[in-house]
Amino acid sequence: MNKPSFILLTALLLAFVACSKDDAGYRDNEWGYLPTEDGDNEVSEPAQVQFSAIATLFRTESGQYYLQVDANTRVYPANFEDLCHTEPECPCRIVGDLTVFDRQIRDLGYYGVLDWFEFLEKGPVLGERGEGKDGVDVLADWMTSLEDGFLTLHFQTWWGYETRRHELRLVTGTNPDDPYELLLVHNANGDPKSMQADALVYFDLQGALPKPEDPDNTTVTLKWTNDAGQIQSRSFPYAGRP
Repeated sequence: MNKPSFILLTALLLAFVACSKDDAGYRDNEWGYLPTEDGDNEVSEPAQVQFSAIATLFRTESGQYYLQVDANTRVYPANFEDLCHTEPECPCRIVGDLTVFDRQIRDLGYYGVLDWFEFLEKGPVLGERGEGKDGVDVLADWMTSLEDGFLTLHFQTWWGYETRRHELRLVTGTNPDDPYELLLVHNANGDPKSMQADALVYFDLQGALPKPEDPDNTTVTLKWTNDAGQIQSRSFPYAGRP
């Protein structure tokens, strides 16, 4: 994963412009207003909510894209293909701002639009440690999560001012007594410690870990070494994908 994908996370969340609703030809009368159901043929603005989210992008067999925001919220972004001109590998993880309307598509989910979004970088899950003894801090906030079989990490580490490739990987099989224990390994490839910055990466655990026999009571334990040389850990409920 290349450093430029990561070091501008704060600016990306505050003022991302590459995939904005204006660039995509967003029009209020196209997406933001839906017909009423009282038979008078008037057009009114439905209740709506705007929020930032990290979500899983899925594609149905018919080719329709939707976002699984949490276990109970599925959003069909009407302007996704206007913002994304290449066919993404699905499922995958994205970060962005959503506008969701209080109008359901039958029982499938909600109407919505993406104000902007960016695909997250995907890291490898391997059975061997490989190189990498550099410290990294996993931040305990809403962006760090295990959903839909994807472990998404909001992390912080040191970077140099020149472009160097940083490598983050998950290692399985480190604890013979617990197949759900994972080790996060960071290789900065000699990047000087000039500044600290945070970034996002995700890992697909589906197929890399045993299928949970009891999805309601299975826990993944993540371990890593922080910049102070201390071993840290955090646990996540794990059910995988259906």
